[in-house]
Amino acid sequence: MIGPKALQALRDYVKEHRTTDGNPALFLSSRRQRISCRNVQDIVNRWCLKLGVSHIHVHQLRHCFATRNVNSGMSAAVLQELMGHSSLSTTQRYFRIQPDRLSREYFAVMEFIRQSSPV
Repeated sequence: MIGPKALQALRDYVKEHRTTDGNPALFLSSRRQRISCRNVQDIVNRWCLKLGVSHIHVHQLRHCFATRNVNSGMSAAVLQELMGHSSLSTTQRYFRIQPDRLSREYFAVMEFIRQSSPV
């Protein structure tokens, strides 16, 4: 999820830099063009070096996003929409449900059944 500080930073960025150029891309290069996948990789690599963390592949960010959101309770269908996949099976490759979420949901359903069952 995007936190309130990140959302405010994006609003400020759009307001200050992006209101008059008409380009639909959110982030632009110094040549005022949509940034490429390679640009994103370079930015992530520079931040990893700057922060002293080990190198991560940009694609890992998609996996982290998917796993974190699903394990926080987001439905796979909503995640599919956010990730822009046409197929749910594609989205499901991006996340692993944590054992604690499995047990939490299982016991919640069992409790619901126990309370609502006439027997």
